Amino acid sequence: MSEEGSLNRREVLGIAAGGLAVAGLAAAAEPVADRTTSIKITALRATPVGPKAYVKIETNHKIIGWGEVTGCEPKVACVLAESLFELLDGENPTRVEHLWQKIYRSHRDMRGGAIMTHVLSAIDMGLWDIAGKLWGVPVYRLLGGPVRDKVRMYPSPKATKLGTGGPHPFSGNPSDINGLVRMVKQTREKNGPDYAIMFDAHCAVPPPMLLQLCSAIEPYDVLWMEEPAVPGNLETFKHLKQHIRIPIALGERDRTIWEVIGYLQNGCIDILQPDVGQTGGISQMRKIAALCEAYHVPLLRINTVRSMVVALPSRGDAPCGPRSGRHRRRPTTRRPSASVTSAFPAPSSARGIPCAGRRRTRRSGASTTASPLTARSRCTTRAGRRSTAGTATTRRRWGGSSSCAPTARCRAGRSSSSRTWTA
Repeated sequence: MSEEGSLNRREVLGIAAGGLAVAGLAAAAEPVADRTTSIKITALRATPVGPKAYVKIETNHKIIGWGEVTGCEPKVACVLAESLFELLDGENPTRVEHLWQKIYRSHRDMRGGAIMTHVLSAIDMGLWDIAGKLWGVPVYRLLGGPVRDKVRMYPSPKATKLGTGGPHPFSGNPSDINGLVRMVKQTREKNGPDYAIMFDAHCAVPPPMLLQLCSAIEPYDVLWMEEPAVPGNLETFKHLKQHIRIPIALGERDRTIWEVIGYLQNGCIDILQPDVGQTGGISQMRKIAALCEAYHVPLLRINTVRSMVVALPSRGDAPCGPRSGRHRRRPTTRRPSASVTSAFPAPSSARGIPCAGRRRTRRSGASTTASPLTARSRCTTRAGRRSTAGTATTRRRWGGSSSCAPTARCRAGRSSSSRTWTA
């Protein structure tokens, strides 16, 4: 063979390696056939129900996923959700992360906005719902399995959270906080040193007054001061953190990893409280949890979704169901339909398993007759009501479409979930 036509050993090996690489790419391009290969999204419908909106995602395998929009105008959310279907049509619903990124990045001027992120949270819940039903396991199994057997909850015989009772003006005097200080003091004296007391400022106490309040209640061992200021200015939170010795908790009004990471990087908080219904769904919540782990900041996840999907985000870290963690809910006797509970099992209280501070229930299982879009939530003020089902509701906010009147406890400023004002 002539010198011009010959190949050295390095060239021969290079050609062989290239051929193997091409063959490997061709083999990798062929998906592994399983039950998730052929499933496709065929329809998305959104329905406003009171202050909420419910998103129904349908597939060609007749598996349905449900999600709930919270914290924004429901009619607007429904229009946006259905318009986003064009990005989901024909897609495989088990590619949850891919679809989340596709929607989030679809419009550069809407990225991270409140309505867009809240609607995306509901769609994300629906996609995880489908994935769980497709494989016949609870979603927390898909997320890596449970990591604890129980969680602390409130209110309970060992814990409660106090509120401000309403907004306070910037022109207030130091004497204006005396009533709040007295409330904390009396709670501590009544329940003793082993009782957990949290205080929620609701972004309603001006920072100068808040500094005085925190100084006054510090001797009573408050577990944390929640929502000390309106989000948006990290310098405000840095200033408060420097002067407040009570642990600071916040995050329910911040969305996605990009809005919470500033708190962590600047050491502004001690406890992060993202809302799974507002921060981007389960997909974002798991990433926020990873950030918290990296910064050694505890995560106290908040869940403002109501009767239909109350079990969706809580199953992964809250075996006690809707009353676990941060949220307080009043149960009803209705249960979610089988389409919801198949992927997200009913809370343990619905299965006859006693949770912290609960009695054993007399019923178990999920009703297949109640539709999540027609089952109405009832507001109750009776203390000590126990759950006999997998659904639960919160005391509704006093404004908006709610017709529920505030209870005496709400008027006393002791309920953080019921208020007419917003900061």
